[in-house]
Amino acid sequence: MQDNFDYISRLKDKGYNLYILSNIAKESYEHVKSTIDIDKVFKGGVYSYQDKLLKPDRKIYELIVNRYNLNKDETMFFDDKQKNIDAACEFGLKGVLFRTIEDIENNLK
Repeated sequence: MQDNFDYISRLKDKGYNLYILSNIAKESYEHVKSTIDIDKVFKGGVYSYQDKLLKPDRKIYELIVNRYNLNKDETMFFDDKQKNIDAACEFGLKGVLFRTIEDIENNLK
C-alpha cells in the first residue's frame, strides 16, 4: 500500500488532480488514515461508508463527478475490478483496469 501511495503522490507532484472513489469501510478508512495522509494527495473523494453507495452503482460515479465538477472527458478511473471499470465506462468515464503501477503508467502516456 505504501508503494502505491508513494506513486500516487508522485502523480500529484506532476500536476494530476487526484480524487479517490472507494468502497472502503469506516474502520478500514480510519486505519489507512492513521498511517497515510490521504488528504495530502487527494483533492477529495467519495467513500462508501460516508455516502452509502457502492461501486459499481452508477450513482457513486455521478456523485464524484458532480461533487467535484469533473469533466468526464478528462477523467480517468482506475480500479482493480472489471465490473467497476465497466460501470465507469457505461457512465462515460475512461476506465482502466490495473493490477500494477505499470498499468497506470502505460495509460497515462
